[in-house]
Amino acid sequence: MRARPAGVLGPRVEAGRTPQSPVLRHAFTVRVEVAAPLTVGRTAAGTRRVVPITGGAVTGPHGSGRVLPVGADYQVVGTEIPWLEAKYVLELAEGHPVYVGNRAMRVASAEDSRAIAQGIPVDPQRVYFRCAPCSPRTRTGRVRGSTTLSRDGSVGGFHSTEG
Repeated sequence: MRARPAGVLGPRVEAGRTPQSPVLRHAFTVRVEVAAPLTVGRTAAGTRRVVPITGGAVTGPHGSGRVLPVGADYQVVGTEIPWLEAKYVLELAEGHPVYVGNRAMRVASAEDSRAIAQGIPVDPQRVYFRCAPCSPRTRTGRVRGSTTLSRDGSVGGFHSTEG
């Protein structure tokens, strides 16, 4: 196995040693506004839905701005573990766009999943929902912190403030 330099994918780990746990730091909070879901239909994988993203806001130490009214949350639901993929664009306060792609999974009881599908609020403590923003990319100019946005790994949580 070829050795890699420290910092490329994290610190080197010697054979037999446990790697260091990652440090999580709050980067930003994204509040996304959505329209009613469009059910595309049943597939072998489950029911495919598309939820249009209509706007929102981003705040935090790595930038603030707005969620542009473009993009959508693409979902396959009705399976044991629903998979979701959202693609949208943030516009930072300086005017720079940032493309974001999130892949997520949601685990909830059958009862809570039915309520979520019907737009009924569910206690976020009863729903496991985690995402991994997999492709934050700046599309114009040099944005302060854009290297961090493009280079560092991210994880996220989710909860609905409405149904």
